[in-house]
Amino acid sequence: NILLITTNYNKANRISEKIKEAPKIKAEKRQDGYARTRHSVYEIDPAMEEKINSSSEFDGAFLKEIRSYKKINVEALSKEIRVGRTYFHNVEKNDYSALPAEVFVRGFIVQYAKALGLSPDKVANSYMKIMRNGRR
Repeated sequence: NILLITTNYNKANRISEKIKEAPKIKAEKRQDGYARTRHSVYEIDPAMEEKINSSSEFDGAFLKEIRSYKKINVEALSKEIRVGRTYFHNVEKNDYSALPAEVFVRGFIVQYAKALGLSPDKVANSYMKIMRNGRR
């Protein structure tokens, strides 16, 4: 029994060490001019970065543009956030009538913004304001 426990402990330590080393390896492979999200590696476009950083309004079309720029697919986001792809498409098309109650939309937009590496409060406040005006 002691041998079995020791063997399992050693395997767990080796796996743990590999996990610790993995991010370092990925970071070393990344080239200048590229950035990483949880879902992709994309080439940095200074004009697009400036557009994102200087923007105060984030509607669905702009969120889709950012998602496409960062090469993140809807399926990956859908799995991570646990929201159906239909909601992503409705948000990105600014189809407010097809979206659920505001409290759910806001939570979804916060998670979406985080996945895109954006300020969650800034994006959610902007999107919710645009959505309220669009629903009238």
